[in-house]
Amino acid sequence: MSAALQNGIRVRLFLIILLAALVRVARVYSSASVHKASGLLETNFYLYGLVLFCSLLPFKKTWFVAILGQAAATFLGLAAAGLGLLATLRCRTQTGCIQTLPASAVTLVLVAAIFGLDILQTWDVYRIIRAPMFDSSGTQRVRILFSWALPFGWLVNILLYTDSQWSMFKFTTAHLFVDPLVILLANANDDIFVGAMIGTVIAMDLLAWNMHTDTLAKSATAVQLGLSVCALLIHLVAGSVPTEAEAQPDPEPTFEVAESEVNTLRQRKSTNIKIKF
Repeated sequence: MSAALQNGIRVRLFLIILLAALVRVARVYSSASVHKASGLLETNFYLYGLVLFCSLLPFKKTWFVAILGQAAATFLGLAAAGLGLLATLRCRTQTGCIQTLPASAVTLVLVAAIFGLDILQTWDVYRIIRAPMFDSSGTQRVRILFSWALPFGWLVNILLYTDSQWSMFKFTTAHLFVDPLVILLANANDDIFVGAMIGTVIAMDLLAWNMHTDTLAKSATAVQLGLSVCALLIHLVAGSVPTEAEAQPDPEPTFEVAESEVNTLRQRKSTNIKIKF
């Protein structure tokens, strides 16, 4: 049950971020009060990143940090929905609010949906804390993170190609080659090579982030950098945790009896009738 809940939380985070992106589009055409109220949700992106990072670490104690971050995101969602609804009800008779009322209503519906998903997320994190923990693989989490980072690498390079910024390719194309290699070699027990590749893309991301001029490309590079740093930390932690085979004690010694000895024992007969086998 714990594995299904954790996977559900990660998938639901993707849905929440998608709804938050739609909120940022709709709030531009809404009233000023709804625009300010929905701005509280921008802080939730950092909290969602914290929850995602805690869900990828193979320790149950990290879920206590995750439930605090998720509870804070739920409170901010409640505050954004409540303040936006109150402001809309107060100015619904004014001319300016009537013109922006459809966009404000759409924004508030999206904010309410995010708030509902946040409540469900908080409940699922609580269930994970109460449920027994299962043995998980750190390499699988590294592969998941780089599977998420690979689309951002293509996005950055496409943006640079459309802007004709050819000089940046020597920094941004590293993810196009390293991410698939890490996904394929994460389970190959070559920890030094995988760690070196992750460190390389982190260094390239830092250089590219300082040199970017496009806002979207800079944001996508920041996402890549965060995912790569999380993957490196998980890779280091997973290498220090003993595997299941190492944690199990040595089996008890067993003794084997040759087949000839078994036949000899079966053929023996006791000379004493009172003794029976």
